[in-house]
Amino acid sequence: MVFFDKLRQNFSHVRESWFLASLYLFCGCICVAFLAAIVPPFENSDEFNHLKRVDQILTGHLIAWKHGTPARSGGKVEVGIDQLDQIYGAMRFHAEVKVTPDMIRRGSAIRLGNRGY
Repeated sequence: MVFFDKLRQNFSHVRESWFLASLYLFCGCICVAFLAAIVPPFENSDEFNHLKRVDQILTGHLIAWKHGTPARSGGKVEVGIDQLDQIYGAMRFHAEVKVTPDMIRRGSAIRLGNRGY
């Protein structure tokens, strides 16, 4: 009996920790979903840099390399990412500039799949 009482006492905190961890995860998911819904696309100042890096990682290039003159770090990325940056880049640091139907039309016409620099 004493063994089971000690065992129950030792593992009572696990149930509480599990509940707190689950509560933290739930609240975190709610916050991420809320922020994803209210932050407009391409309004973050370095969003295209992250998109380029994700593209490199997805194509198997885990380590970026320097290229060009002057040497810039990076590597091959989709040409369409730079084209999207030209369309939506005007919104960077300008809260008054919003996504327009023309931007959406021009952005929707871009197809990713061309590898380039």
